Amino acid sequence: MNQGRIFGTQIWALGALIGAMTMWGQAPGQAPSAPLPSFEVASVKPHVSGPSGRTSAEAAKGSAGIGGRFVLQGVSLAALLMRAFGIQGDQISGPDWIRTQTFDIFANAPAGATKEQYPLMFQSLLAERFKLQYHLETPPTQVYALLAAPGGSKVQPGLADSDAENYGPITTTQSGAGETRSASVRVRTQELGIYRLTVANGFSHYEYENVTIEAFANWIRYFLDRPVIDMTELKGSYQVTFDVPAGHCVAAQPTRADDQAVPAATDPCGASVMSSLKKQGLRLEKRRVPYEKLVVDHIEKTPTEN
Repeated sequence: MNQGRIFGTQIWALGALIGAMTMWGQAPGQAPSAPLPSFEVASVKPHVSGPSGRTSAEAAKGSAGIGGRFVLQGVSLAALLMRAFGIQGDQISGPDWIRTQTFDIFANAPAGATKEQYPLMFQSLLAERFKLQYHLETPPTQVYALLAAPGGSKVQPGLADSDAENYGPITTTQSGAGETRSASVRVRTQELGIYRLTVANGFSHYEYENVTIEAFANWIRYFLDRPVIDMTELKGSYQVTFDVPAGHCVAAQPTRADDQAVPAATDPCGASVMSSLKKQGLRLEKRRVPYEKLVVDHIEKTPTEN
């Protein structure tokens, strides 16, 4: 596959994942008894395929909620649930269509609203416009625990970011030709901080400048066969790198519960992640732990009118 096409596909997929991951750690908890804060204005319409006319930088800024304004185009209700409750996709149980049917959402938060209130506003929007009803379960689940290696972690403290609210691409470069062609983009996101993604010679190389280990664990889950839970006890932000095969690195199928390989040796993507973790004094260990899931009891396909 042409390296430029690989990089374009990688960036497109990266944008979709970042859009789903841009949230503020609001765990499901119990269904609230007090009224939730709401958006001042919210428009919800079924998504119509076609060019949006916005650059990726503008899309990233809009979805991040700069200035309390959200522009979410082509977002699924599963992604909206992830944003509203601060959970991963595998923590949602509901009808299949919530992952495939998409919507365009334009919303403005009230003046003075805090980032901590944004997830609650999305919960309110889901309840008011889609009549969401849910309950929580914590079934025992096979996960990977992210731990420091016996000799201790080797990750370095994160670099300072003087412009943390400015999301989107910072610089992009391309060079070379044929098999040696490479492409690189440096971006800043709320969830993963500043990082550079370089695609060259069949591999995607990530260099994080100031990522929390919890967010890093959530991210590498997309390249493995089960959830990753941060159990390193490392606080603050760090410089972290890792490499995975480009263009065909998607989450592997779950292995048997009694399989002790971490991950399976036949998974080239997982093996690359393991190698990257080892270089930085980190490791994965299979564990069976209670893993909270949000079960959708009721949600409507057609939102109420704007």
